[in-house]
Amino acid sequence: MDWIGTTGVAVCVYTDDVAGTIDWYRWTTGGGWALQTDVSIAGKGLTESVLMEAFPAQDELMVVFSDSNSDLFVATYDGTSWSVTNGGAALETYVSKRDTVPFGVRLKRPSN
Repeated sequence: MDWIGTTGVAVCVYTDDVAGTIDWYRWTTGGGWALQTDVSIAGKGLTESVLMEAFPAQDELMVVFSDSNSDLFVATYDGTSWSVTNGGAALETYVSKRDTVPFGVRLKRPSN
């Protein structure tokens, strides 16, 4: 779970038994947690590992996840819509299968 910058909106990504989707909830102050329509990604397996990183100055969230096919994907959410990077294709087609998250993410922070 992470916040979309300073918007007061939060997102939670989870896995279920349907491949090819980002499964997620959205939280708002007025509505609480609400299940959202799945985001389709052709060729994506079941979500296995997820890391989220917020872009506070841009009111955007980046989600990096691996799937049951050992593929690595990245998507961003701006509080309104999702964008899957790389044209929806996996960034990497072989991510190690481990008991822990087999990848990391770090955003470069602007210098002041």
